[in-house]
Amino acid sequence: MVLASEINKELKEYFVKEIETFRKISLDSISLLLLDLLQIRNLGHRVFIAGNGGSASTAEHFATDIGVGALNKSPGSQIIAISLVSNMAAVTATANDIDFEDIFSNQLRLYQPQSGELLIVFSASGNSPNIIRVLREAREWGIKSCAITGFQGGSAKELCDISIHIETPEGEYGIVEDLHLAICHAISEALRKRSRD
Repeated sequence: MVLASEINKELKEYFVKEIETFRKISLDSISLLLLDLLQIRNLGHRVFIAGNGGSASTAEHFATDIGVGALNKSPGSQIIAISLVSNMAAVTATANDIDFEDIFSNQLRLYQPQSGELLIVFSASGNSPNIIRVLREAREWGIKSCAITGFQGGSAKELCDISIHIETPEGEYGIVEDLHLAICHAISEALRKRSRD
């Protein structure tokens, strides 16, 4: 029989580990992303966001928070945010007819990103081939990129202009994804506090 005290201990261990991991995050790198987003908003430029699996839901969540969500909560703080995971027809057509590794890069190419725009990717491992490919595509178009990663950071950490890295043992998806979303919420709140007049 499982005792409540055992369950409480396991839950506490998880949250303690998460707090310890959070303390290692570079706030400077998060600030760099926030400053870029403020400039992008002021210029009316776009942000493209991508991720796989749990990171896909984080990408969509973040795009919604800084875009549509900002309209209600703080008018003037919204950003034109495009989630590259949201168009299932485009994603599945590319995966089926071309290559799954191109599901994000092909969409980015179709949007013809302009100088001053930004790509943000979420990846626990930093090694997903479709994430690596879209980072390279961003470089081809001359736009900046930010990789928000976990574990050891993978190739994405080296290919981006801004790296926000949650260093964890390999496979710590829960803590990585929790903290990725916390970072998104912190940035969204900071954007709202600095809404345009």
